[in-house]
Amino acid sequence: MLKSKGCWVNQLLGLFFVLISFLSLAIEKQIGSEGRYSVGQTLTPFEGLKALVIKPESFWGWDAAVFGALHERHFDITYEKPEALEDFGFLSQFDIVASNIRRKFTPKQVENLRRFIADGGAFYGSWGGPMATPDLLKVCKIANPRSVRITGMTLLDNPLSKGIDEREIPFPPIIGHSRSGKWEMVAMTPIEGGIPVAKDADGNILGVLGEYGKGRTAVLGFGPENEKYFAKREVGPVMMDNLLNWLLEHKISAPRKWTGIVEVSLPARTEVKGVFLNGKPATNPQITEFGSLKKIALDLKSVEVGKEATITLTYEPLIDAPNVETVIHMPWGSFPYFIRNRNGTPEMLAEWLKSINATVCQPLLREASGFAYYKGMPEDTISPEVANYRGNFLAEFIDECHKRGIKVIGGIYLESPTTLKRYPDVAVVVRKTGELNTKQACFNNPKGMEYNLETVKNLVENYKLDGVILDDNFELQDYDCCCSYCKEDFRRYCERKGIEFRDPSQISWGEPLWFHWIECKLEATRRLTLSIAEIVHRHNIPFGGWVGVGMRQTHLKEVFDFIGGMVYTTPPRAIRLMLWSLGKCKFICLLWAPNEKPERMEQEFREAIFAGNSAVGFWIYPPGHIGAEGYGGWRMVEGSYEAIARAFSNAEKWWLEFYRENILAGDARFAIIEGKFRRDKMTLKVKNFGKIVSERILGALDLSALEKQK
Repeated sequence: MLKSKGCWVNQLLGLFFVLISFLSLAIEKQIGSEGRYSVGQTLTPFEGLKALVIKPESFWGWDAAVFGALHERHFDITYEKPEALEDFGFLSQFDIVASNIRRKFTPKQVENLRRFIADGGAFYGSWGGPMATPDLLKVCKIANPRSVRITGMTLLDNPLSKGIDEREIPFPPIIGHSRSGKWEMVAMTPIEGGIPVAKDADGNILGVLGEYGKGRTAVLGFGPENEKYFAKREVGPVMMDNLLNWLLEHKISAPRKWTGIVEVSLPARTEVKGVFLNGKPATNPQITEFGSLKKIALDLKSVEVGKEATITLTYEPLIDAPNVETVIHMPWGSFPYFIRNRNGTPEMLAEWLKSINATVCQPLLREASGFAYYKGMPEDTISPEVANYRGNFLAEFIDECHKRGIKVIGGIYLESPTTLKRYPDVAVVVRKTGELNTKQACFNNPKGMEYNLETVKNLVENYKLDGVILDDNFELQDYDCCCSYCKEDFRRYCERKGIEFRDPSQISWGEPLWFHWIECKLEATRRLTLSIAEIVHRHNIPFGGWVGVGMRQTHLKEVFDFIGGMVYTTPPRAIRLMLWSLGKCKFICLLWAPNEKPERMEQEFREAIFAGNSAVGFWIYPPGHIGAEGYGGWRMVEGSYEAIARAFSNAEKWWLEFYRENILAGDARFAIIEGKFRRDKMTLKVKNFGKIVSERILGALDLSALEKQK
């Protein structure tokens, strides 16, 4: 019996080994030279596809939202003015063209877009897209675009609604710091061949998909790339994925043209000394900064399919430091509320900041009205609570923060009342009406800035601040002042540009000279901020300004050391546009906290880190603020401070996850099969698998040296 059993076992083992051999041959045939690594389709099907994002006419953050949605999905993006569309050779290299508030296109631009789409390209127009260009609308299967104000929409059966069970999409009454009973969207009429995607309560169609030649189009009256306009935000990314998958269906399944260029990332705070490929200095590596990352682009065209290469980066030894600064912006009235309602002291406020794990605090110190929250200029009207404090509240607060390792950046608005008392004739002249705005000084006029420069000088000389930031009333294009000084400034601008001058009051929005008028104001803004930067930099501290999120604001990187972005009404991914274009100019991503759900605050903070930010924080009042007491009724929801403390405490852990996911980018055929990060050197062994890899890290990657720095 034992012999018979042994014979039976041997026979079974023999069959088992035959089966194993067969499976091994099958697997080898399936993966070929890919060895033991799993290779298949990437999590994002858009790797290697090229997108052209068109500069909008108005910068309301929508350009940033579209850019962020595409960048997050790993498109290779180019951002250009619409004039670039007039070169069909340039246009033809892209897979998709995306536009938002770009309403007008020239006949030549329309003809090239029509040809691009007919040849198989995709076109996406968000929030009405080209609604003032009838010939392009016809290509996109729509007519009669018009603005509507609505409280929600209903998704119809179409490619966008795939996987979305709840078709009723209400809009929230509050989006960040904005409130509205009804939000402005764009309705349109489908023409023959157009596929309606959504409708409002009155039956107005809010978006249309179309096919033209070999290509596809989508013009939507809303923007799935900005899910903050949906009460259930989770439907936005699903719609966006559905939209792009439908628009690019044929492109996704077609072979890709790979560049052979990969990007290897280091923490942004590294100072790179050397870049080596297979032990030899790399040829012309391109080093750029993207928020919390330093990206090194390398040419790996010489690495054939199935072959490996070793990348070595050397840098100055890293010291222990955060990769993400956690920021608290305290708005108007924060000091008085804390003193009055909490019997607060500078020590207590600094200790509270430490308790929520903040590393940077930015209190607003002066309002546009000239009302101040510190002891400054003799002419100032100072908050009574601060004025009556037994010592110097701001000076003591800075000292207490410094004891706890917290930086303090002083925030100021430019003020007008004292200036207009000195010089009544420097009031803004409204361009459209010619009327005087007797409450607003023209900051383009040197007399309009005289007192403001004095206040900055006084502030930095008397307080040990770690930086100064202008709040959001310094951008001169927002005032549209047409006083005699601004007219003469525009005349000089036109002479320099070699264009015919016309009185700005006679220029209409959208005409070519109007864009020059805006550019003149941007130049004036840079001069204004430079005059303040010169004062601040004498004290060896950085200088910045709060702006909206959009490409226009990046012109200030020439002056500012850092830019603060008010990311209130757009998703955090929108800041990818800013990070992509700012280079070494730092960026603070400021999220909105009042009236927000605590769990959503934590989620947005994490999203901001995964978008690449190196400084993320919240616009909040400290304890002691009573929401119903003025200031729009903003209040901190119960649990908000605890949510911020949790989010801030997780900053470095989340950043490390983000870094691991982004350590290798670019040509998606390459993956890491082995790597180690040290304090002064990183070595990665990468392999060309010949097709899109399922993951970027397919072997052991040791990042323990970074984990120790958390």
